[in-house]
Amino acid sequence: MKDQFITAFTSYHKANGAAHLAHWNVTGMFFFQLHGLFERVYTTLDSHEDSFAEQARGAGIEIPASVFNQVPEVNWETSKDLVSEVLDLIQDYKDDLEDLHGVCNREKNLGFVNLIEGFMTDINTLEFLLKATLDEL
Repeated sequence: MKDQFITAFTSYHKANGAAHLAHWNVTGMFFFQLHGLFERVYTTLDSHEDSFAEQARGAGIEIPASVFNQVPEVNWETSKDLVSEVLDLIQDYKDDLEDLHGVCNREKNLGFVNLIEGFMTDINTLEFLLKATLDEL
């Protein structure tokens, strides 16, 4: 479970960091809408961090400092690029959460299973919003 947790927590930080960068760097005709969308993405993700880390520590998983240094460079060429890149990272986080969920289910770690299911609800909403926005740009 440790490896899957570290992978998912790293994906979380990549998506969260990219959403912050997109929020700060978006420009253009859809600035107001996208600025608010990216803020919604990172505030939703921010709500995951503490309980995610606490659950891991409760399971004996130490969180390495390296997970905080994983924010990717985000392409600022167009607003569509920003949305697309954040969406890709959200989908990576979702995939990694699904992998962690499977491991936790097999190991009967129901506390983690319940936590991840809540995160997945949030991620599905963010994924929908980003996809809908991408379709409109």
